[in-house]
Amino acid sequence: MHTAKWLDVLQKFEDNGLTSWTKNGQNLKFNATDDELPLYLQHISGRKISLPSIKKNMTLYGFKISNRSRLEFHNSKYTKHGKDIEGLTLAVQIKNKQDNDRKKMKKSASSNGIRNVELLNQVLSSRLQNSIAKSENIVQETFKCETKTTEILSELMIDEDRVSNCESEITQNSTKIDQIQLGAASPEHNDFEDEIKISKSLLSQLLAQSQSQGYQQGFKAGIQINITNFLPKN
Repeated sequence: MHTAKWLDVLQKFEDNGLTSWTKNGQNLKFNATDDELPLYLQHISGRKISLPSIKKNMTLYGFKISNRSRLEFHNSKYTKHGKDIEGLTLAVQIKNKQDNDRKKMKKSASSNGIRNVELLNQVLSSRLQNSIAKSENIVQETFKCETKTTEILSELMIDEDRVSNCESEITQNSTKIDQIQLGAASPEHNDFEDEIKISKSLLSQLLAQSQSQGYQQGFKAGIQINITNFLPKN
């Protein structure tokens, strides 16, 4: 029931003898049981209201229950001797407005909270997408670097077959050189395939001539003696 009409309902209860005053007119008591009171209220107001709702309306207008078993209430501003209808109505209106404002603020805060959460989710989602994009770029750049590194290493890689062939050629050349050196150092190797025979007198002449020209043991640095000049003529 609308609170502005509740005091009118209490007056109708009183006019119909459904309430009475106790404590020298300080307390208001309903002349009905818990089961009968909702029915009386429905008959007077035309609306069915439960007992808890009736008690809630009484509390809203500043009534405090003084005897639960007898449905007896006390309100210093509503007695047999004086009823501050205007003051009680204004107090209820102010209280209702405060309650409504709190509900609106709570609803607004809830809406703002939802919007803030949505905005936060959008920001986080955007940052996550940016981070993913940056990670993908890093992976791509890393892959490019690895590919370039592989190409460079491939270019620097030594051909083992070519090295082996070079080593074989070097070995062969070394062998040939060794053979040439051994051939040159061998006393049995010379340009004369047949044995040369000279007389003792000719040999003496050759030795004497070589000594006179500064040679020792037949050959040294200088002009080589042409042995063929001393060979006996046929």
